[in-house]
Amino acid sequence: MKSVIFVFSHHITDFNLFRNATHELLKHNIEIFLFVLRRGRLPKIAKKEMDNRIHIIPISTWKHTMIGKIFGTHLLSFITTLFYAMKHKPKVSMSPGNFPNDLSALITGAKVLQFSDDIELSFSLFIESFVATEKYVPADWSKRKKNMIYKPYTKQGAYLSKKYFSPSKRVLDEYNLKEKGYIFVREVTTKSANYRNQKELLISTISKSFPKDYQVVMSLEDKSVRHLYPENWIVLQEPVSDINSLMYYSAALVSSGDSVAREGAVLGVPSLYCGIRDMLVNQELIKLGALKKVDVNSVPEELEKIAMMSDPIAYQETMRDKVNDIYIEITDFMVERVLHYLK
Repeated sequence: MKSVIFVFSHHITDFNLFRNATHELLKHNIEIFLFVLRRGRLPKIAKKEMDNRIHIIPISTWKHTMIGKIFGTHLLSFITTLFYAMKHKPKVSMSPGNFPNDLSALITGAKVLQFSDDIELSFSLFIESFVATEKYVPADWSKRKKNMIYKPYTKQGAYLSKKYFSPSKRVLDEYNLKEKGYIFVREVTTKSANYRNQKELLISTISKSFPKDYQVVMSLEDKSVRHLYPENWIVLQEPVSDINSLMYYSAALVSSGDSVAREGAVLGVPSLYCGIRDMLVNQELIKLGALKKVDVNSVPEELEKIAMMSDPIAYQETMRDKVNDIYIEITDFMVERVLHYLK
């Protein structure tokens, strides 16, 4: 009889975090249920990219109001996952830390493994920890509880480390781009709790000051504001066939959101983060020089400095090696912890 595990993903970053681990776990005769929130294109992406032996279960929908999150998102997802947990009796569950879903697995006897990087959200972190068997955080943090375990990792390393990601130049042909001949831009909206105090559409305010010698490829979360950016910018229509390769071959990456900024840094691309969040998970990348947190008005000047780099390809390979050296291979570690509890 196969062992059953549950995996919970409420965001594309969380989905990417567990993607390789779930595929590796399939090699051990494990039945996997992946629960994904109905949030944007996440269910479609999951069904497209995951092995067909994995059960993809869309649950509830993402709401922006507090009442909506409590009843329309969290309560409904708890009821749904509890039903599946009672029916299938998972032995282990993995999540980025989600109290309702983890509680449903815990109630039915599962060991709950959490991998969080949002350490600044102290209240959420402590609530989540009450249902966690083991909770891993990526920075040494003085407020840790007994079951919070520090491990040097970054979520982005789970899918962008050298072991699990090899870039492909085929994606350049799709957009008629040249290696290191363009800048990758990510512009997020400020509707999420993490960015509610950030000025909306930061990069639009300096978009006309980007270096003229480079094409710009932009991942724009809210396509309705396309008119606020230069007409010659390439605005991606998600899902993109290989967005990480697009990042990899760029000359520089500029992001108003923290996740994509870290993706660029892990890939060794000179990465500028102009959002408001000061996160412990970013500190090692900043110390290393892989990531730079800057005021948005400084972005054009920083891009000019990057453009003067003599050998960007050699720089990238060196920086990518340095980043890989400071973190554990988090995918392999997750697999090891799951197998530990299935013995």
